[in-house]
Amino acid sequence: MKVFLLTAALCATWFSPIFGSRIYNRIVGGEATTIEQIPYQASIIYHQNHWCGAVLLRRNFAITAAHCFDVWDFHLFREVFHIRVGSTYINRDGLLATLIDVTLHPQFNPNTYNFDIAVIQICDCFDWTQQIQPITLPSTSMYTPEGTLGLVSGWGRLWYQGPIPDVLQAAQMPILNRDRCLETYADINPITDSMFCAGSFYGGLDTCHGDSGGPMVVKGEIIGLVSWGVACAQIDFPGVYTNVSFLRPWIDQQLP
Repeated sequence: MKVFLLTAALCATWFSPIFGSRIYNRIVGGEATTIEQIPYQASIIYHQNHWCGAVLLRRNFAITAAHCFDVWDFHLFREVFHIRVGSTYINRDGLLATLIDVTLHPQFNPNTYNFDIAVIQICDCFDWTQQIQPITLPSTSMYTPEGTLGLVSGWGRLWYQGPIPDVLQAAQMPILNRDRCLETYADINPITDSMFCAGSFYGGLDTCHGDSGGPMVVKGEIIGLVSWGVACAQIDFPGVYTNVSFLRPWIDQQLP
């Protein structure tokens, strides 16, 4: 899921190509792709259905948006959460693995989505393949200038309250002017150092419901996670992403 702010007992199981029971989700303005092109993309499964995107860092660690785990105690709900890797398709194929633990950033604010990041520990039960690969973290000093194109992917809706694709979608999203982004959202929600805007101020290019926690990648490095916005692809209201470079020190502390 992507947060919409309106203005005010096996470790893993391989799945064969059968139809999923319920599909929720694409990138607005994107195109179909394959997991071989984006092998670091993962899908968080909640009650057997796609819930959020995630990004593989190691065989047993991934990152996603903290708001994807909006439960007061993950350990009481662990049995209904899994992670699917290695599949182009939503809710089928690939490898379904167990989540061992989830660590939300201690400063995550569910009201403002500040520090919207979580580290997931996964059952260490799959190997790297053409369909399953880690992504590289950026340095803490990484600066991504306005206009830089980042590759964003996920299984989100085609548009706000729109239809859902069966296959993984991707789009190139430009990094947007920070001052304009701050001004745009000034009366809705503050844009902090842990966030940046990307997409378009003119609508038609954005992430949507089901894309939360998914990656924005520049030159082989994960620079952002889909976080929040006003509906999807709305004029004047681009998508807001978690700034992975800013949060790199905390991520490193969670990885052994």
